[in-house]
Amino acid sequence: MPTSPAEWKRLQAAAAAELDQRTAQAHLQILGLLRTHGHLLSDAQRRSLHKRLLRGGR
Repeated sequence: MPTSPAEWKRLQAAAAAELDQRTAQAHLQILGLLRTHGHLLSDAQRRSLHKRLLRGGR
């Protein structure tokens, strides 16, 4: 367990780096799925996905 502010900052930086890595990996996996299976989406699904991607999935 971190006890000093410097240790907490290192832990926070490591957690942020891990989150960035996992986000990038998930992004690549999603792109791969869209490349291989995107043709199966309906026009409405494509439009909905496009809207969600434009607003960041919120």
